[in-house]
Amino acid sequence: MNKYKLGKKISIDSILIKILITILLIIYFISLVLVQLKVSWIASSVNESFFTINKNHTSLHHPVRGNFYDLEYTKLTDNLNEYIIYLDYFKLLNSINTHSKDEISNYISTYINLSKHYIAQKIQESLEKKINIEIKTAKIKNIDTSLKNLDLLPIKIQLKLNRTYYYGEELSNIIGYVGKVSLDELKSDSFYNFDSIVGKYKLEQQLEGDLRGKFLLKNNNEYKEEYIPGNSVILNINSKWQKSLYKILSQYTKEYDAAFGGAVILETSSGKVRALVSYPGFDSNKISNLNNLDYYNKLINSRSKPFLDKTISQAAAPGSTFKLISAHGLLENDKISINDNYYSNRCIKFPNGQEFCEYGKFFYGNMNIIRAIYKSSNLFFCNYTLKTNATDFIVKSAKEFNLENFSLIDLPGEVTGNIDSPQKRKSLGNEWYDGDSCNIVIGQGATSVTPIQMAAIIAAFENNGKYYVPYVVDKIIDHNGLVIKEFTPRLLKAIDVSKSRDIILTGMREGVTNSEGIVRSLNYLPNNVKAKTGTAESFELVNGSLVPRTHGWIVGSFEYENILYSFTVHLNNGIEKTNAIPVVKNFLECLNKNFINNC
Repeated sequence: MNKYKLGKKISIDSILIKILITILLIIYFISLVLVQLKVSWIASSVNESFFTINKNHTSLHHPVRGNFYDLEYTKLTDNLNEYIIYLDYFKLLNSINTHSKDEISNYISTYINLSKHYIAQKIQESLEKKINIEIKTAKIKNIDTSLKNLDLLPIKIQLKLNRTYYYGEELSNIIGYVGKVSLDELKSDSFYNFDSIVGKYKLEQQLEGDLRGKFLLKNNNEYKEEYIPGNSVILNINSKWQKSLYKILSQYTKEYDAAFGGAVILETSSGKVRALVSYPGFDSNKISNLNNLDYYNKLINSRSKPFLDKTISQAAAPGSTFKLISAHGLLENDKISINDNYYSNRCIKFPNGQEFCEYGKFFYGNMNIIRAIYKSSNLFFCNYTLKTNATDFIVKSAKEFNLENFSLIDLPGEVTGNIDSPQKRKSLGNEWYDGDSCNIVIGQGATSVTPIQMAAIIAAFENNGKYYVPYVVDKIIDHNGLVIKEFTPRLLKAIDVSKSRDIILTGMREGVTNSEGIVRSLNYLPNNVKAKTGTAESFELVNGSLVPRTHGWIVGSFEYENILYSFTVHLNNGIEKTNAIPVVKNFLECLNKNFINNC
């Protein structure tokens, strides 16, 4: 009986033991699966260019930089930072004391997705050379400092800052670039540390305070290791327009052997800049942090001046586009009217025997001011300026349209134009002649303008004299998408164009629609284009000799989807017959078919 009961008891105990062993085995296998899943997740994260780091392994202590977007919220920049992973020689020595090389190789390979054999080779190299050895580079967008296990690895991580620009050349004159913080910046601003990146040019520099983010403060006003990401910037730029216009400007700059080109498109009623193209630009990806010194040194002395913004920082003689200013000065000051006519017979002679002629010495015959605009007559404007002593009035009109001041665009580096005048010549002890008056009214000589100034002038004529400040930045938003700052149209001045506006715009439209018009090649476009061209003589120093060159201009306006835009295109120091019209023609063709088929 007792034997039976004892046997029964042993049987029950055996069953319990088996159940317990089974449970333990299940737990063990589940734990193995979980560990494998974790390892697989880490490995896949590395493969997807995402590497989590503990702050003890890198000197990264700054917020994520804000980005740039175009008007349609297309992303223009990113923060694809690179993290270079090294074997830490001194930490490796300590690990060798408690673990075999094989164990260390296996452990490291598990976490950073490299073969044990490769890691073992690098460990041996590090121990032999007694230095840190690079074993991997990982690119990530965001930073996660949660993986404590990395503290156990004999590795360290070095940050390589990599600000990425998706339109590196096309927007280089607007967004600019970043670089490593300088010693002066470190000394002057406690926000930065040795690993910080700082805006060095254009909006990256100008909006540094918004883009760089913020550290949270402790009660004693010291920075904590917590931070708020930087604000992002929404531009008025249409990146499709910018990219297409850059490509087209590149084509014709090369075709006419021009030094460089600039193009501007403004929303006429507001001053919003939809395109601001400086060709050639430079690749911001190569310039940031001076990643490519050879590239930088090659560009710095180039004829094409890649680091010069040709839209706001380069002034040149405007040629016959200035006749719009001359027409305004003559009409608003009652020097001429629509009823005044002039008979142009190729050339006139000044008392000193010097000739002043129409372009190519062409015969134009009888004309009023509208025909003088669309035929671009030199003699018409020369004759009435001299006949009515209107030189001072035309200089006054140029200043009224802000040509000797800034347009006040919200970008650094803007220069003013220059208006030649009898007063300036006199102040220098020089004489002023009739030929000088005729040169100034047709945009030759010492007069110079920038593309942004000319686009703003066209917009002012279209706006009944309202001159709006051009602006690139639409708004600034925080990392949650909330608007921090929003910018609205700003009226700089109101100019009286009551006597000149309709006549000038009619002359520009006739330049496109009239069979005699210089810009008639744009008449087939459905954009109601108004335009005026300009050609200015110049000289360029080539191998120690002055070579005759030409500045080619076109200014005007066009309609697209019921919105009116004003534009300027300038090709600087091209060959004799440099022509900016094809740039506008090709761009509008691309615009009208929504930039498909290689646009």
